[in-house]
Amino acid sequence: MVLFDKLANRWLLEQLEYSTSYQICVAVSQTDDATGATTLLVHLQRLTRLPKLAIWRMRITLPLTTSARADGEPCAMDRTAMIAGKTAAMICFNPNSSDMGFLPSDVDGSTPPPSGAPNITWSWETLTPRLRSTTSHVDFTVPRLYLQGAAHH
Repeated sequence: MVLFDKLANRWLLEQLEYSTSYQICVAVSQTDDATGATTLLVHLQRLTRLPKLAIWRMRITLPLTTSARADGEPCAMDRTAMIAGKTAAMICFNPNSSDMGFLPSDVDGSTPPPSGAPNITWSWETLTPRLRSTTSHVDFTVPRLYLQGAAHH
């Protein structure tokens, strides 16, 4: 998957490697040139079926699938560190056990979300069945992902 972060003028690349070790590599371009140099920032030993990278004010969201949770868990990577070419902290949260198929909200334009605006992640709740939205904030200084409740739709 390839996304262009219009807020930072950087390319974000995510590549899965299934042939030997099921790794996920996430890189960010060093400039706005898609063919230029990139910095590998995250190299995970986690399997994901349908990665959905999303850009938000302070984070890049990547829902992952782990051996403990087959339907995935939303994770947030430190966008500020990634843009600076530094190692990006990643925080994941374990959602409701009946939720699956996570789709995070994304910024597609050049106007950032308002300061403090929560990121919304949609998932499919299998018990009811219905769509579920969860809002969250992330703090990379004191690593924590704050969930602000969930609404069913």
